[in-house]
Amino acid sequence: MSEPLHIATVGGHRLRFFKTPLDDGRPDMPWVAIDDLGRCIGLSRRNRKIHLRVFHSLSKDIIRTVATPDGRISIAPHALARAAVEALIDTNRAPTSARDGYVNASAEAMSKLNPEGFPSVEALTTWLNAAANRWQSVGSVSTAELFPFIEKRGDHDA
Repeated sequence: MSEPLHIATVGGHRLRFFKTPLDDGRPDMPWVAIDDLGRCIGLSRRNRKIHLRVFHSLSKDIIRTVATPDGRISIAPHALARAAVEALIDTNRAPTSARDGYVNASAEAMSKLNPEGFPSVEALTTWLNAAANRWQSVGSVSTAELFPFIEKRGDHDA
């Protein structure tokens, strides 16, 4: 059972962050509940389903499904979630306030990854660089690939 590392409120909705589900000992940033993210940035129910399906189809080797106290959910690495937020903002499918909300929430989650701290600034820097660079091999994915069929902001169905 996976307990959230951090629960934030973004856009009036909860956004759950988790420790990496990967057991390889490598540094990793928080992982994000994909459907929570869609709700937080204002996607309609229909578009959240598309959002989740597309994440799974493009990133089947990355996305994980985990059991939580609230049921099974899909989670994605911060790097992929952050790219999704930026893509939705850039295409006017999410408000620019989504960026600030997500960045603040992810920073809070990051601060909980190693509550004991690091022995030195150098150790912290090394860890952060390794965690930040971990997902660079994912490559760039176009907005059209990430979010096909999602209408621009304002075209909602409840």
